[in-house]
Amino acid sequence: MENDLLYRGGSMIAKMYLDPDTVKELRKTFEKEGSVHLTQFFEKETYEMLLRMMKKAYYQRVYEPLRCSYGVQSFHQKALQQALHEFLCTLLHVKHPLPEMKMYSFGHRDYTVLQDDVFEKKGILVQFDVTPHWKEEFGGSTYLIDKEQDFLRVLPLANSLVVMKTDSTMKRFVKYVNHTATNRRRLFLEWFYLDKQENTH
Repeated sequence: MENDLLYRGGSMIAKMYLDPDTVKELRKTFEKEGSVHLTQFFEKETYEMLLRMMKKAYYQRVYEPLRCSYGVQSFHQKALQQALHEFLCTLLHVKHPLPEMKMYSFGHRDYTVLQDDVFEKKGILVQFDVTPHWKEEFGGSTYLIDKEQDFLRVLPLANSLVVMKTDSTMKRFVKYVNHTATNRRRLFLEWFYLDKQENTH
């Protein structure tokens, strides 16, 4: 499977991530740690094109005061979808159908709240962040919390891909984006690979 990395559109992805040995090491890290963080994932031109597109996109507002506030829109850039999906299937050494990908926008006063009755599903959560010049103090980080109250924090970092294992004991939220963010927005893609055993339930 590693020999198939130079798929159509593969030139969009930074060359270091198309190296079979690099992919093997990333897979080992993912299997051991349950997550892996890839920085400078796309080539510069591809990343800048995606950033421009996501900045200009229209986002449907989702607002439930006790639960969430953010913008969301479906992602339909087929070449990028396919490049991301094929890379992930190679990295994870699995075959999945092409998932639905969505774009998210979190600006000042946006958030999601940890809910007592909402848990993650068993599978793999993926986020690709395009946000440039974001500071931790702005808020907007994604938190994934397990039953032991240990957490994984995803800090917004431009041109970075984060892959995370999830299960039904985990919960997730995005920290409130405060006034120090001014007019900046955290923009990211997100999609999910459901565990195949979950599909049979």
